Amino acid sequence: MEYTVVMGFRGDITMDELFYRWFNDHKEKLQKMGIQTDLISKSIQSCNPNPSIFVDHLTSTRGGRVTVWKSGFIDMEILDIQSVELIFFKHLDLTVEYSDIENLLDEYIEKLISQS
Repeated sequence: MEYTVVMGFRGDITMDELFYRWFNDHKEKLQKMGIQTDLISKSIQSCNPNPSIFVDHLTSTRGGRVTVWKSGFIDMEILDIQSVELIFFKHLDLTVEYSDIENLLDEYIEKLISQS
């Protein structure tokens, strides 16, 4: 894979902020891979005790969304644009299942750019 997550899990930064920074920093690199970052949105912290960010991605055949909560939960989902069929879904608790997020997005990105 041509990209890497350069930041690991750190106690001084919340999980939602870590991913928000990563997606902002890697928009151009993802675009070169054929992935358009359509939207990066953060929830309002004062309205939600567990704020999140979500990022929407588009390719010519698929749409994906990654949602990351401050608490460390993450959902990754991909739909086929033509059939609206769910191709990929993963829900993880990063505080339990992953202490290192170096390769966390590999499967999501691979499935997003895959044509089959």
